[in-house]
Amino acid sequence: MMEENLSGLSFREVEERRQRGEGGSGTVQITRSRGQIVKDNLFTLFNLLNFLIVAMLFAVGAYSNMLFITIIIVNIVTGIVQELKAKKLVDELSLLNRPTVCVRREGKDMFAAAPFSHWLFGKLFPQKNERHGYPGVTR
Repeated sequence: MMEENLSGLSFREVEERRQRGEGGSGTVQITRSRGQIVKDNLFTLFNLLNFLIVAMLFAVGAYSNMLFITIIIVNIVTGIVQELKAKKLVDELSLLNRPTVCVRREGKDMFAAAPFSHWLFGKLFPQKNERHGYPGVTR
């Protein structure tokens, strides 16, 4: 038999479950960090070889032949800037694409955007709710 009064989890129950590690935690990282982007663009085999050539040219005093390193540095900076812009765009778009879930807390429906790994399941579970067009909470 189905109960008429489905109250869902209380805020206290949610907090207790979160402390036990249920429902996921942290943020879902879909792009590399800024530091990782800089490191990956800076420390490449191509850059190592070019900087070794510059060091050898410097050692023999052929300073005018070292001008090519400016193009290498511009290439590194351009790659970093482009990838940081792409990261920002992907991060912004991923915020728009997060699923919205309707949860019932202490008898009231509340909508929240959260990845599936962060959903906290109780007596009620998310299911398609035709009335709202969003994932809803039913028995």
